[in-house]
Amino acid sequence: MAAVARVLAARSAAAALGVSKTASAADARLRFLALSKALHPDLCDDPRAADAFRRLADAYREFDASFDAATFDPGQAEFQGDALTTAGWLYESADAARRR
Repeated sequence: MAAVARVLAARSAAAALGVSKTASAADARLRFLALSKALHPDLCDDPRAADAFRRLADAYREFDASFDAATFDPGQAEFQGDALTTAGWLYESADAARRR
């Protein structure tokens, strides 16, 4: 399958996802969902599908993390007890998460 070979040969997260480096998070997510369905080892007959699926998942995590880092504005961050709230997202400290 050509998608398996393309994902395994990709040198960047964007290339593995098949999007440009400046793609939006929504575009990357849509592409990830489509490719993950096509490359899932239970649905794809290619023996390298499991490796391609893992590479795709890693690429999506990497792309998503770089998007978050690029849009993070420390000026909007506020601490609330043990949690950091920024742009509607809540990030708990590791200690707070363990106490739950």
